[in-house]
Amino acid sequence: MQPTSWANFFTNMPHISFQLKAVKNSFNLDLNGEYIESLCVLIIACLVINMMLTSTIITAWICQCCLAEPVIVRDEKTVRRTSTTLLVFSVLTCFLLLFVLLGNEQMNRGIVSSIDSMVDVHRHINIVSRETEKLNDTCQNSTVHFDTLTNWMNRLSRDMEKSKKPINRTVFNEVNIVMSSLKTYIGQSIEGINALHVYMKDSSILQQSSIYGSRIEHERWTTMILLQLISIAVLVIGVYAFSRISRRAIIFYASMGFVIFILIWCLIAILIASTVALSDFCLNGQGYIHSQITQSLYELLHYYKDCSTSIQKPITPYFLNVPRIINFLMKMLSAATKANSLLKHAYHNDYTINNFSATIVEDASKAIRSFGSVEVQLDCNIYQKDIYLMYKGTCDQALYGSAVMTVSSVILGVMFFGILMVIPRTWYIFRKYDNFGRISCLHKKSASRTSLDDLQLSTLEEAIGDAVDLDDNVFP
Repeated sequence: MQPTSWANFFTNMPHISFQLKAVKNSFNLDLNGEYIESLCVLIIACLVINMMLTSTIITAWICQCCLAEPVIVRDEKTVRRTSTTLLVFSVLTCFLLLFVLLGNEQMNRGIVSSIDSMVDVHRHINIVSRETEKLNDTCQNSTVHFDTLTNWMNRLSRDMEKSKKPINRTVFNEVNIVMSSLKTYIGQSIEGINALHVYMKDSSILQQSSIYGSRIEHERWTTMILLQLISIAVLVIGVYAFSRISRRAIIFYASMGFVIFILIWCLIAILIASTVALSDFCLNGQGYIHSQITQSLYELLHYYKDCSTSIQKPITPYFLNVPRIINFLMKMLSAATKANSLLKHAYHNDYTINNFSATIVEDASKAIRSFGSVEVQLDCNIYQKDIYLMYKGTCDQALYGSAVMTVSSVILGVMFFGILMVIPRTWYIFRKYDNFGRISCLHKKSASRTSLDDLQLSTLEEAIGDAVDLDDNVFP
């Protein structure tokens, strides 16, 4: 089955609140909401099933202990058939545990891949955020330099009027037009850069999610591994007991298997609820994601998820207006260069005027170079793979692994129930054949004769003992 089929199967499971009302399968982690109640109802239902099965096992064991020991001794075929059946069941449960481990590893790889991709996305967005801050500082410095240049120009103009030096009005009018355009382009560039920075400054939630997700996944993976290793060890004891027909080993296996059975069904309750929640998140989790992150970050991630890549030129989000900002910066550089040339002619190569105008040109050139690196960091090629892996790791690999773990654990719990129900019937059988189980299978006939002779001898001794007791009671 495909991960989508698993998701559809689990998301269509009943979602019922504590008030026994149907709940929408829209993912939501509000602890006081009805969706969390529906997950708790699933856990409670599984625990109730666990209690019922546990009560059935305990009742069967008590009844078996209260029954009198069978008078008719089972033959060798019955013993071997029973031990072989239990052995096969134990081997099958070992294979199911391997499937659980496989699903656990698959889920771990998916979540780790998603977390790593989330870290990469946050790192790239953080780089763009820092670059836009530097770019904004550069443009703000241009504003300061422009104001200083304007003040110095006004001062020199007043001095020239007082000294009655000849003034070229045409050049001064052109200077005023260029300076006005330069001021407009600087303001438009700052406005566009600030609008772009808004989309980049709210990515801290990605870092927090990756940190918390990594911790939770590490604890989950470690717990699952330890539980499965303990279960495998218990099953190995069961395989040894059934192959050797050892009554003591079977009793130890039954006691440990009973504990593992309870733990497995508690694990099933958690796995079913978590798999349902993961399926709901993958199919109906857009609303929850939208509520947890800002609108700007949501638009940014949604764009990069479906954008088309290109090798020839960077593909950037249309709502960031990257070409428009580049146009403003290019016009800013052109106006600054033209103003520098006109100011040299208008103010007779004044040192201060030339210094400030050259500084503005340098600021414009630096801003264009910085924004070039920003444009590269905003390219679709950088983000699309990581965002695709974020989705695939969670809603493909992790969901598939969780589904395999859940289904395998349910089958494993049922098989453990069957084994624990059959085991009490072997207590008396294996006790009769305790010596037989320690003899090599290559000497079946001699072992059978030895066992039968021992049984006949013990029966004869019991009969003689009963007769002696009867004589003592009748003839004191």
